[in-house]
Amino acid sequence: MNGASDFGQRIMENPPAGIYLFLEEYPAPIVTTMAVSILAIVFFVTSGDSGALVLSNFTSILKNVNSDAPIWMRILWSAVIGVLTLSLLLAGGLGALQSAVVITGLPFSIVLFFIIAGLHRALKMEAFKEDSRMLSLSSNLSGRTVGGRDKRDNWQHRIRRAMSFPNEKQAKRFMNETCLPALEAVRDSLSEQGSKWRSIRACRTAMITCP
Repeated sequence: MNGASDFGQRIMENPPAGIYLFLEEYPAPIVTTMAVSILAIVFFVTSGDSGALVLSNFTSILKNVNSDAPIWMRILWSAVIGVLTLSLLLAGGLGALQSAVVITGLPFSIVLFFIIAGLHRALKMEAFKEDSRMLSLSSNLSGRTVGGRDKRDNWQHRIRRAMSFPNEKQAKRFMNETCLPALEAVRDSLSEQGSKWRSIRACRTAMITCP
């Protein structure tokens, strides 16, 4: 019990050395201490490099979305991060560094609320788009939805329909034989509801307009 109390007291007196004091209680402390030191260096270097890359991309005009900032910009931001970290450690130790991280990170917590709201809105719009796609006429005609599937309308037929390019004569025949009757049916339905509409037949267009 006294050993645990002494160990805890030593860590309280020197928190940064806590991991090394802990490793001294196990066999081969030199090997484990070297391994922990190497891992810590790799962690700090990779974290600093990632931070420098992000900051350099934020403060540069990139040629395209797949390019990164120039190397000299990354070196500059790496030096700035290193100087600030060393200054805080020399000024107040680990406590000053932790306080600086908390103070600088607090404003970003407000930004996170806007990010959450934007993500919620984007997911909601995505759900609306998916419902619209599933219920759209084009999806039903192409057979991408359950309601639009027909045993006679197989995938070969849909490919032929998608790859067919009608000429002007075929387009006119489709408008006269399909579009105009459909528009006239809409006109008749609107007329039954008390609206007065008239159909216009033209050489290249077919429409219903209000008089």
